[in-house]
Formats: sequence, C-alpha cells, structure tokens
Amino acid sequence: MRLYVTANFLLTVGDLINVCKSTSCRIVKKVIHALASLAPQYIRIPVTEEELSASHMKLFAKARLSRVLDLWTVLT
Repeated sequence: MRLYVTANFLLTVGDLINVCKSTSCRIVKKVIHALASLAPQYIRIPVTEEELSASHMKLFAKARLSRVLDLWTVLT
C-alpha cells in the first residue's frame, strides 16, 4: 500500500479529480480503509492441512502455479 500514499500518486490523483494533495490523501485513506474492511469477506487463510492442500490444488488448477510460498506457514 505504500505505493498509493507516495506524494507523486497523491498529486496525480488530486490532479485527476481537481483537488489538493491533502484532500487526495484523505480520499485515498478512506478508500483503503473501505477496501480493508471488505477483506474478511474475500480473503480466507487456510487453517487445517486439508484446507491448505485444497487451496494449493485450486491455485495450481487455476493458474498452474506450484510451489507457491505459504506465508502463513512461514509466519507461524
């Protein structure tokens, strides 16, 4: 999310909708918070080994990605 709060991004957003940088900063902040509030509806972390295995199989079937780094396992 750092990309979205850099000065250049905020200036570009402000220019597009004709507002100052501070206003575009507040708008971007509200949008990011709104998106983050939707995360629990769309992001689910597998809990059991079966769920993790099923998740890996679905990802492979959909995108042919194998050996994807399992960040949740790394963090625990």
